[in-house]
Amino acid sequence: MLLGCNNRDNIKILISEMMKESISLRLNNMEIIYPDSLKHIEPEIKDYKLVIYSDTTNCSMCFVNSLKEWNDMLYLQKEYQNLSLIFIMQGRKNMLELHRKVLNESTLQYPIYLDVENIFQETNPHIPKNKLIHTFLLDKENNVIVVGNPLTNDRIKSMMIDVLNDSQGT
Repeated sequence: MLLGCNNRDNIKILISEMMKESISLRLNNMEIIYPDSLKHIEPEIKDYKLVIYSDTTNCSMCFVNSLKEWNDMLYLQKEYQNLSLIFIMQGRKNMLELHRKVLNESTLQYPIYLDVENIFQETNPHIPKNKLIHTFLLDKENNVIVVGNPLTNDRIKSMMIDVLNDSQGT
């Protein structure tokens, strides 16, 4: 995706504002959905967290369909023992059963947090609505340290890997 100068400047401002406050995860208040192929083992939350978030402004089916692309990134958790991947999908209460069904059928080989109470957005109003900013790396204190999608941006992926290497002293 190419961004015009004005749009790029707006994104930089949004990211700057987002980085001023830490992120509250409150994952224990969300339902964990396990794709049918996975065992029901609650994910361990580690020092560094790569958050992939979809709010209700995004097409939920589009988000679910895109999750399979993340299977190629799951190796990062094995390579970096201090990293957790956290997938959060905001859903609507009146569509709870549909959300559960499509997430269960997801080809992502990883649990997904379903947030039908809007907890993530309410506790993090500083996260912009712009979906380009809904993938970010958090440090031990849940401060945002890198923003962007490493699947679509090699520079972002390199930045995230550099942070993780530094955190392990490699």
